[in-house]
Amino acid sequence: MIGLFRFSPSRLALVYVALSALVLGLFAIPLWYVWRVNYSTLRTYIDAEDVRTMVDTFEREGPTGLAAAIEARVRILPRDEILLLADPSKARVAGNLVAWPREVPDSPGTSGLVIDRDGSSLRVVASYVRLPGGYRLLMGRESARFQSLVDLFWHGIAFAASTVLVLGAIIGWMIRRALLSEVREISRTASAIAEGDLARRVPARGGSAELDTLAQTVNGMLEQLARQNLRLEDEVAVRRHAEQALQAAQSGLEGLIARRTAELAQANQWLLAQHVVTQTLAEAATLEQAVPNVLRAVCEFLNWDFGALWSIDREKKVLRCVEVWHKESVSVPQFATATLASTFGRGIGLPGRVW
Repeated sequence: MIGLFRFSPSRLALVYVALSALVLGLFAIPLWYVWRVNYSTLRTYIDAEDVRTMVDTFEREGPTGLAAAIEARVRILPRDEILLLADPSKARVAGNLVAWPREVPDSPGTSGLVIDRDGSSLRVVASYVRLPGGYRLLMGRESARFQSLVDLFWHGIAFAASTVLVLGAIIGWMIRRALLSEVREISRTASAIAEGDLARRVPARGGSAELDTLAQTVNGMLEQLARQNLRLEDEVAVRRHAEQALQAAQSGLEGLIARRTAELAQANQWLLAQHVVTQTLAEAATLEQAVPNVLRAVCEFLNWDFGALWSIDREKKVLRCVEVWHKESVSVPQFATATLASTFGRGIGLPGRVW
């Protein structure tokens, strides 16, 4: 059933054409019915023979004779009938109405009217006849079955509009449902592709040529993207392998450079320290004068906070501290005093173990 309402411009155009034809039909049927009802009602409620009799009486006996005939007939006239004779100025001459109705058209003929009679509205089918001398004759009968053309017209319009709205809503809902089924299928396919299912394709069901064309176009694009993706994956793999090899070589080279730089800095530092020590020894007159300068130079070049120079006392067979040095920012007077007073035998303490 849904297949009949699959989205297509041609099908949508046919639906609109059919809906328009239906609206015209619903609009024309009430008008035709109203015409038939009014035409048959007019023929039934207005007796041409009665009208002819009244006209003949007026021609033979004049207004007075017709007035007398009308007054005589009014006595036995049913309440649902009206009969009125008026002069050229529309003043009442005879009949069962107190005045000439304002609703009667100026031109002679038969029509449906709603007139006021004894304070209440009365729907009648009346025939207005123009008599010689300008006199006016009105004959009619109340019609419970007579339907106003305007009322039936608007009823027909309301019914047609309601039907169109209902049918339009139903057809629109079915078209929307069919269209959304196609769109949901495309959405599911797109979601699957986005999640990594690159083999997924948009199905072509054959319900709509336009959507099938779109599906074929999208599938063609997906095939091309899949091929390009494979080529891209191969190129990325080659590039990643080259980057890994280059990174490994770079890491090894950086490590080697760092080690060589550290070794060179250390060697330069030792060379500089040796140069300073040698210069200090050359400038000093005695070893005792050179010791403090040598100790200071060694500690500064080695970035030590505190340093001590130990000497072997061969007579007592102990290591004895002969000089200490520390940075000005480091205040360790007690430690320095204790170090100067310390001695270590062979194998005792850290100094004794390296002796």
